[in-house]
Amino acid sequence: MKSWAVFNDFTKCLVVQNMLRAIDSDHYTNGPSDRDKLNNKVITQLQLYRNWVARVSKKPEEAKPPPSGDFPTKLQTKVLTATELKSVVLDWVAKAPRLPECFHSTGAKQRGGVIYGSAGEAIILTMTAAREKYLTLLLEEYHAMANMFSPFHLIWPAQIATTNL
Repeated sequence: MKSWAVFNDFTKCLVVQNMLRAIDSDHYTNGPSDRDKLNNKVITQLQLYRNWVARVSKKPEEAKPPPSGDFPTKLQTKVLTATELKSVVLDWVAKAPRLPECFHSTGAKQRGGVIYGSAGEAIILTMTAAREKYLTLLLEEYHAMANMFSPFHLIWPAQIATTNL
């Protein structure tokens, strides 16, 4: 029964390693050095599991003490606390409504400073941009009707005040 627990921990550790490698090294708080340190810890832990399996294969009675080292959940927590998750999440928030690249922290331009005030500001900014995009599309669709029934100086105040159409 203990070998299944070790197998599960080994596979979870592999998942942590894949997660660690999937996150761009620029998203770690202290840059690539944090990623390298964590990668070494994960590699060491995986080797401890492999050594344990080799020992138990030769002498099954040695299965009683589990492999030492960090548990996968502890390694995962270390990876998550070492990364700048805010930048990853806010990039996702910026990409969802297709905001211009100048709002992203990744990519060719890597500016992204506009969206980093706070999470609340980022959501407000994104919702405002999405609303503006929707209103622009709506205005293009009903442009003739808007021009026919209302003077131009009434269109923009109505758009600014409108939250639900």
